[in-house]
Amino acid sequence: MAFVDDLATLCITGGAGTVVGTDIFIGSKANLPDSGAAFLTIRATGGAPPLRTQNEIAPTAWRRPTAQLVARALSASDAEDLIELAFLAVQGQRNVFINTIRYMEIEPIQEPFDLGLDSKKRPRHTFNVEGIRGGIL
Repeated sequence: MAFVDDLATLCITGGAGTVVGTDIFIGSKANLPDSGAAFLTIRATGGAPPLRTQNEIAPTAWRRPTAQLVARALSASDAEDLIELAFLAVQGQRNVFINTIRYMEIEPIQEPFDLGLDSKKRPRHTFNVEGIRGGIL
């Protein structure tokens, strides 16, 4: 399972979406709807170097993936409301298992903010999030 899939699970549990492919879309190549209700996109953004323990070079003890969540809607207030739900859904996760992966922590690295309009003139609001997950899979 990828970090973005685990974030989608948190968003669904937190009420910021219902079904991947319907109102939550994963990855930069997702087929986004042309119009309609508000929806989220989640894409990986690279991450930070892994953490090791006991001066070991390998194996990696903890990986630190990052992702960007973006809410799009027909109105700025709907996009802002949806990104706030996603923000609340992912923040403050400590020592949890999500889809069989152990996370030491999942935490937004900034407050949600206005990202401007997308190519279809829909308002967007966004934030980035970092996770620290078990590195030995």
